[in-house]
Amino acid sequence: MKKYLSIFFTVMLLFNNVMAQPKVAEVIDVLSGTNIENVVRYFDNVVDITINDNQSTYSKAQAEMVMKNFFDKNNVSGFQVKYKGVAPNDESFYLIGDLSTKGHGAYRVYFFFKQKGKAHVLQEMKFELN
Repeated sequence: MKKYLSIFFTVMLLFNNVMAQPKVAEVIDVLSGTNIENVVRYFDNVVDITINDNQSTYSKAQAEMVMKNFFDKNNVSGFQVKYKGVAPNDESFYLIGDLSTKGHGAYRVYFFFKQKGKAHVLQEMKFELN
């Protein structure tokens, strides 16, 4: 799985177009310490979440609880976007950044959105301790 993610992100970086989608700003706001509900509304019906080496697939409601728990345990002190990009066909986009927390260190975070109908939905999130 890591091999496929690495290949995917490498390909996406080659097509690194700056996106002006409101979802990116909302993800950044959440990771900067504001309300998780801004991102939850973009969750797909099923969301893959990886926190360090623990990967699971959750329903939308379960994913919301997992994320609330993560942010309750990790007091966020800052977030900086490192990479963002959109596929050439605009059907998917990603966001990669560094999340700083007080007492738990820094995480590299990955968010992957895919078009479903006329909207983009959040299908995958990954949090890795740096």
